Amino acid sequence: NDRNNNDKNNSNGINSGSNHSESKPTITRKHANIKQALRSGITTVDQAKNYIEFKTALRKLCEDATRAPYPQVKSPFRNAEVVELEERHGYGFALRHALLHCINTPYVCVIQ
Repeated sequence: NDRNNNDKNNSNGINSGSNHSESKPTITRKHANIKQALRSGITTVDQAKNYIEFKTALRKLCEDATRAPYPQVKSPFRNAEVVELEERHGYGFALRHALLHCINTPYVCVIQ
């Protein structure tokens, strides 16, 4: 069928719909939804911007909790650290890196 051939021949994962009456591109099976695309490190400009803002806020939360006087201020983020790898490794390899290189405690809390 023509549609399957278009999906297989388009290397960027987007079917242009050139042989169809569709006016906008459709996503192929490889990234059928947003969640699957995000798992592969594929984001929109807005998603990337929001993620950068989230990381900045999380770093500030950790720093503020560590500087706050204890025991007046108790926070699960006290002495926590945001570790960011230089390139995308995926969840499993990022967790492995943290466990091997970033901790020296018997317990760890991983937030994904």
